[in-house]
Amino acid sequence: MFENATKVTLFPDKPGRGGIKTGLHTLIPNQDTRDIAQVLIYNARWRKITETLSVVGTTADTSTHGLISPLVIHNYAAYPTTAGGVVTNTLLGHNYCPADTANPNRIWDYTNGVVRKATTGTATPAIFTNIKSRCFVSWGATNNFIIDLRPGLPGPFPKVYDVGVAAPPTPPLGYDLYGVSGGMSYGSVSVVKGSSWVTQVSGSPSWSGLTVANMTIIIGGVAYIITNAGVKTSGWSSGTMTFTNGSLTALANSAWPDGMQGLTLRTSAGHYYVVGSYQINSVSTTTVNLTSAAVANETGTAVTFPAGYTNYQIQLLNPYAGVTAWAQGYTLNLGTGGLTWLDAGPTYAYAYYDPVTGHMGNISQA
Repeated sequence: MFENATKVTLFPDKPGRGGIKTGLHTLIPNQDTRDIAQVLIYNARWRKITETLSVVGTTADTSTHGLISPLVIHNYAAYPTTAGGVVTNTLLGHNYCPADTANPNRIWDYTNGVVRKATTGTATPAIFTNIKSRCFVSWGATNNFIIDLRPGLPGPFPKVYDVGVAAPPTPPLGYDLYGVSGGMSYGSVSVVKGSSWVTQVSGSPSWSGLTVANMTIIIGGVAYIITNAGVKTSGWSSGTMTFTNGSLTALANSAWPDGMQGLTLRTSAGHYYVVGSYQINSVSTTTVNLTSAAVANETGTAVTFPAGYTNYQIQLLNPYAGVTAWAQGYTLNLGTGGLTWLDAGPTYAYAYYDPVTGHMGNISQA
């Protein structure tokens, strides 16, 4: 009917929805064309291609078993335990070495060049989460665990421990308040239940010249107010003494120097006493008044005072109510300006929760 008719195909003119402008010539550009760089398609989604980064000061995980595959790399940022400290960054990796039958899966510390956790079991790629300057790790091969590398922590200190299974670090660290000269001190003291005197065994600070009135010292998780602290840097450290059951008086086999009041002593039988006042009888004997009565007859038994470069006698406002121990951990707040807790202060607990099953792991104190 229509001779010499020409067929023309029309495309939708909707830029932005896949359409193009068409005509009898090709001079009109395609408005939907975009240049995209540094991307790829992964699992049906656009992914940005990131550039590689070299971190200075790291140590590679090497093994005689051959190829090691890093499954996950994580930066663990840890804040210090003292005010004004510098944040430290630790590069952690879940590395897999299939030929290493002893520890094919391990958490490698690239910054310090050590293995933080290893397992013979089958693991999924580890999940790292930084919470309160601690690094929580879960990889399905072992109990969920925590890597704690905060700068300024006392030693020995468990840098890696299981959540809700292993004991938390000692001393347990919660929120700390600091004064204008802030800081925390850690160590151990010899303590006798019911006594207001404790003796430092190890740690810091130097008590000489330190203003201790109303300072808070936390022993065994309980806070005590310090009223006095004396210093004994040298003198009688060991010898023999005679005790009478039920008596508040004991006899030492030598003359004691000044400044022994308040020190804790331990007999070879494992009994603990705190020295009260004493009278030097001669070069060979000293009569010692104890703050608690002797619990057994001991004749010529060996007695020891806490070892160390210096013994500090610390007097508490209230008697120590915990368990008698030769070395009980303590935490001391050195801050001034009234920023000390009158009790243990606020703390928090942590546990792993499975949102699918609703199950929660055991709670551990932070």
